[in-house]
Amino acid sequence: MKSTPEWRQPARRARCASIALVLLIVGLPLGANQATAQSTGRAIEDSWFLRSRTDGYAFQTVAPGESTQTQNHFGLYQYLDGAWNNLGNGKWDVRFSTRFADDLDVSGEFLQPDRLHTAYVQYRFGRASRARLGRMFVQDGPASYTMDGLHLAWSATRRLQFSAWGGSRSPYGVPYEIGSLSDQGTVGARAKASLARWLDLSAGWAYLDRNSYVQWQKVGGEAQIHPSRKLRGLLRGYYELESESWDKVEAVGWYQPTPEWPVFGFQYLDRRQQVDVNTYFARFLPYLERVRLGRVSARYESARHWGAEVSYFGNYNDYYGETRLNFIVLFPYGRLGYSARMGDAGEESRWVGDLRWLPTPWWDLSAGAMLSTYALMENASSDEESDLVTLYLRSITRLRPGFDLHLEVQSLENPYYKEDVRFLVGVDLALSGGASRFGLGKGAWLQ
Repeated sequence: MKSTPEWRQPARRARCASIALVLLIVGLPLGANQATAQSTGRAIEDSWFLRSRTDGYAFQTVAPGESTQTQNHFGLYQYLDGAWNNLGNGKWDVRFSTRFADDLDVSGEFLQPDRLHTAYVQYRFGRASRARLGRMFVQDGPASYTMDGLHLAWSATRRLQFSAWGGSRSPYGVPYEIGSLSDQGTVGARAKASLARWLDLSAGWAYLDRNSYVQWQKVGGEAQIHPSRKLRGLLRGYYELESESWDKVEAVGWYQPTPEWPVFGFQYLDRRQQVDVNTYFARFLPYLERVRLGRVSARYESARHWGAEVSYFGNYNDYYGETRLNFIVLFPYGRLGYSARMGDAGEESRWVGDLRWLPTPWWDLSAGAMLSTYALMENASSDEESDLVTLYLRSITRLRPGFDLHLEVQSLENPYYKEDVRFLVGVDLALSGGASRFGLGKGAWLQ
């Protein structure tokens, strides 16, 4: 990371705060002009929803360093999501979501996913323009993180859209504290233009600092190509100005000559790996290299759900490479497949299978198994191979609209866990008063 001279540190902080303020001053009147031109029509009724998902699980593991002592785990996973929409004759929305996980027997040894707590207020200027203020997950152009601040999106015409945002990256370890602009200030903008029916282009810029030093600054763009129903493609590239290197280059495409033919797909990705320092995966940072991978596939499925899929996957970096071949057979109630992996990181032979059956419209049953033989080195002998077996059985019962009961049993067997059986119980509640604008089905509890 490049350092910033001391005389430029206050300028960095002031620039980030001032740009966010300019976005608010300039963006709001622009959207307000569109709202003035829009006909109000009849009054829009407000609506709300509240969705809760609670999962409890239990399993047993061997205590670290002890071959005979076991350790029980009783965990809890809670997800809560809600909104109050169309306030003020369809102008205002309030949205929040939160996730919480804990192991009741291992207190204090879990990492709470703070970035998954969001809450914001949204104001719509017109049909295609809005402003969001609060904590939100920003995935716009080069930016992909949780931010405390303001996000604006507006349409100048049907073919030209703009978005801009400013604020601070949400802090870790204190999920309900607002981030400070001086600690991790961020700002960015993006423009998207539809040049033709088959071509959409966008360009974006995002900036993030840490304690008044530049953490990264990215520029780049995307091109979406869809000349016909037969062919679609996406090109994406972002360049990191501070390290003077490409942060991400990606190409994705799909081709289907006719509906009776298979769908052919391909993907190429070259990117730097990014890991938050406060997560479990940060321990692998010294060993993470640039990722370069490619994938091609062909998939066909008939109207009666018979079909097959073949795919190739390759992963290469400066130290090792590996390839994987997959063969899947599809049938009305599930799939059965075989996969083989080869390369410098070892070898693997895997059989997979899944079944799904709906005995009634309100009962969904599924089961699956995976049998794998693997080795951590290339051309390994039979003594160096290990077996891995996983099984699961899942039942989802809709006791009434808006009330689902999830029951699941999982089993894992490998050289380290001879008998690892996990039981999960979940309750899914959906409460609402009117249709939701966020796509979640409405429940029937408080209509």
